[in-house]
Amino acid sequence: MQVYPGKEREFLKKAKSLPGMVNVEMVHGAFDVVIILEGDLRTIDDTILKVRSIQGVSRTESLLGFEMFPTPSSPG
Repeated sequence: MQVYPGKEREFLKKAKSLPGMVNVEMVHGAFDVVIILEGDLRTIDDTILKVRSIQGVSRTESLLGFEMFPTPSSPG
């Protein structure tokens, strides 16, 4: 997501306590923050709506991960 300049710390403080939050990282590039959520789709959807309502958020983009390839089995 993108956060308005100067709002990063305030955003991080609020975002870290949201349900389903696994990780919140500040990044450089087209976006300012990457959040990793875990949970059922309702919890994730509710959390995304809460994130969008935090003051200072200017833009979000949600990406839903999926497993396309089977996990390789460990040798042994």
